[in-house]
Amino acid sequence: MHKRKIKLSVFFKILHANIYNSIVFYFGLLFTAFSLVFLFFTLIVIIITSIKHFNQNIYIPILIGLGTVLWGIFIAFIGGRKSLKTYNLYKTGIVRDAEIDTIAVFTNKGIRVTYYYDVSNEQIVYGNAFSKNYLLMDKESGDKIKIFVDPNNESNSVLVPHNITI
Repeated sequence: MHKRKIKLSVFFKILHANIYNSIVFYFGLLFTAFSLVFLFFTLIVIIITSIKHFNQNIYIPILIGLGTVLWGIFIAFIGGRKSLKTYNLYKTGIVRDAEIDTIAVFTNKGIRVTYYYDVSNEQIVYGNAFSKNYLLMDKESGDKIKIFVDPNNESNSVLVPHNITI
């Protein structure tokens, strides 16, 4: 499977398009970072105190620290999974033509495009996307646009952004 060379900064641009996902993602990263700091200092304290006297309860703070690290990674995954799916479509998606069904313009926000395309079993699949590419305003219903389609699940698609050349 051919992968395009897409920079990681594209992932963060996709992530920042949705404020909720970006807040959850960065909260998860901060939670993970603080948990790692907690775990590091806990291990230092345990090493220093266990030299003088051994205590059976030294595993509890380590387990709490590891649990909070895993919880932070999980929260970051929840916040970033939608952006990661779109990023992976940019990298590995198959370029196809789609026809525009409807275009709705939202002032100062962007354009909502509803499109449809044929899949391999000759069914028509509808998709929609939100774009800030105002060049789409010149398009009409029935015009062709380029989309990325997931090779494993042809019902997943995304518009080809204007900053990615094919």
